[in-house]
Amino acid sequence: NGARVIVTSLEINDLFGEALAFSSSKETPYDLISQGSSKALILPYSIFFTMCMEACNYHNILIRNMLTILSDKIVMLNKKMHILNAETLKGRIAVYLLELHKRTNSLIFDMPMKRQELADFLNVKRPSLSRELSSMQQDSIIDVYRSTVKIVDLERLKELAD
Repeated sequence: NGARVIVTSLEINDLFGEALAFSSSKETPYDLISQGSSKALILPYSIFFTMCMEACNYHNILIRNMLTILSDKIVMLNKKMHILNAETLKGRIAVYLLELHKRTNSLIFDMPMKRQELADFLNVKRPSLSRELSSMQQDSIIDVYRSTVKIVDLERLKELAD
């Protein structure tokens, strides 16, 4: 339908497409869009399935690291599903903000995404997101200034997330 949904944002040295290395499907189910100039290191799938002639320890380390990365990605996708499964948009926002609160261990933090990116991540229209953020601010649950969020009432935010 042409709608854009952000599954995740990548940082420098992050991996993408790693799930395809072990998948029975070799079709890429997503697109990758860079916000600036980027370089990609493309590894053949076979590097994960065949040991080198020297049977070096590096292959074991590579495979262990890949399994850790895949596990971390599964955890991240489960968190995203938890966010998107909230019954209301306010609930989605609350779950997302509580995740940032937990990650930063602070009641004041910067949102890592711009407003449009967050709307795409939450699978909503930007005006709806802005309206709900304003409503939560008027209800003295949060304060928002540009990308900085201050959780004013943690208990009410948790209630919205339930």
